[in-house]
Amino acid sequence: MTILRSKFQKLPHKEVQYRDYKKFNKTRFLNDLEKIPLDYLISSNPENGYDILTNEFRRLIDIHAPLKIKKVRGNQAIFMNKEYSKAIMSRSRFRNKYNKWKSRENYLNYQKAKYSCKNIGIKTKQNYFKKITQNGFMTNKLFWNTIKPLMTNKGSFNGNKIILEENGNMIYDEKTLVEIFNEYYINIAENTTNAPLVSIGNQLNSECDSETVDHIIECFKHHNSIVKIKHQNTENTPFSLPLADKSGINKIIKSLDITKATGPDEIPPKIVKLSADVIAEHLTNITNIDIENKSFSENAKVAHVSAIYKKSNRTNKSNYRPVSVLNTFSKINERYIQEAITPFLDKRFSTFLSAYRKKYSTNHVLIRMVENWKLNLDNKKYVGAVLMDLSKAFDCIPHDLLIAKMHAYGFSLKSLVFFYSYLKRRK
Repeated sequence: MTILRSKFQKLPHKEVQYRDYKKFNKTRFLNDLEKIPLDYLISSNPENGYDILTNEFRRLIDIHAPLKIKKVRGNQAIFMNKEYSKAIMSRSRFRNKYNKWKSRENYLNYQKAKYSCKNIGIKTKQNYFKKITQNGFMTNKLFWNTIKPLMTNKGSFNGNKIILEENGNMIYDEKTLVEIFNEYYINIAENTTNAPLVSIGNQLNSECDSETVDHIIECFKHHNSIVKIKHQNTENTPFSLPLADKSGINKIIKSLDITKATGPDEIPPKIVKLSADVIAEHLTNITNIDIENKSFSENAKVAHVSAIYKKSNRTNKSNYRPVSVLNTFSKINERYIQEAITPFLDKRFSTFLSAYRKKYSTNHVLIRMVENWKLNLDNKKYVGAVLMDLSKAFDCIPHDLLIAKMHAYGFSLKSLVFFYSYLKRRK
């Protein structure tokens, strides 16, 4: 007879940081926010307007909805609530007591706690799914968001504790894991292409200025893609990033998804959204100052990066992808810029480009491809396909070439300097 004893390391408790809204009062918060002389503070130091707004807003939130920390199980279920959690703890307490003193009374108490916990668990799960389906319909996205956490922890922040294998050693220490992931992600393009990254701005040791952008444009003017874009783009009117208006920024703030995570600023989208009418003008001024100064605020380029498991071997760092969470005010700035440049680019992009465009989808590409194949097969021709998967494609995009392409599409020099500032020195 052979016995195999396996021991699995129990997932440690997780510390979850959250804001306490028990004493939060919307009216009182907005009144206090209006009392802060943001107009004076930003106008007296316009270059640091983003930092001033972030710091003052964060200081006020910390008073009205202070940050707190709670401990949750390492494998916390998505339907878990206080009642079910207490029932589980009660069951465990009576079970331990019975295991220690096996009396009839302790046995009955344990059985009672066990059946009570089971019934509460069933009721909790039913209420969880009933709440999700209370609208009477279920979209594909909502269905998979509901079911997926119950089936797998792939692509999730939750799940197994990360353990990596490096040089034949198993790494458990969190600080060492962070350093390994950081080193891997900041050099991911160089490691993927097996060549050092070349940046004209870095070679010149210059800032994000007009001279650097001019030099980039000159270096890439004979690049195949640049020549092709210029040949197709016959319009000569340069595009300059327009200044923001209060109503547009207000609309973007009110469309924020309050379920999204907070970034390094720890300012929840929920509070920003309800403050839209108060801060819209200040955010508009800050955005316009950045555009006029051709410089994206440095602290708006800071993000929290988490390693999310993708597939295959969990001990291999390449099987984790980085997910960045930006500050809330930074997301608003980015959304405005996206909405400002999209109409301009849509007129110039090929009609066969479907990625990241409204009213386009991968179905358009597939339908056109299949119909093209069928047409050629009907004409007694052969059809062949070459399939490519570019590893780390987005990570390997050269910023210099991207700027040169934007120039070829018709972006003005002022806008290009702003976008070069946006791309560089991200943390």
